[in-house]
Amino acid sequence: MTTPRKPPRLLYAQGSDIPDIRYATGFAAPNPFLLLVRNGEKHFLVSPLEAARASAACPEAKVWTREALGVAPGKPAAPAWLA
Repeated sequence: MTTPRKPPRLLYAQGSDIPDIRYATGFAAPNPFLLLVRNGEKHFLVSPLEAARASAACPEAKVWTREALGVAPGKPAAPAWLA
């Protein structure tokens, strides 16, 4: 019998208002960011100003910025890890 997979979780935080994210990752930021937990992997989507802090606070997470993903402001696109 296989263990059922947990569905992916996508959390949005604006400021340091989400204690669940801070508890799970150690990261809190004044700017809005996303946290995706999928198959046990953590992915942050943060502003370029927060990328280094996110990496330091949660070294096991993959940290992405819009620029690194090639997503221009106002132009939605899905990164490969969401597919």
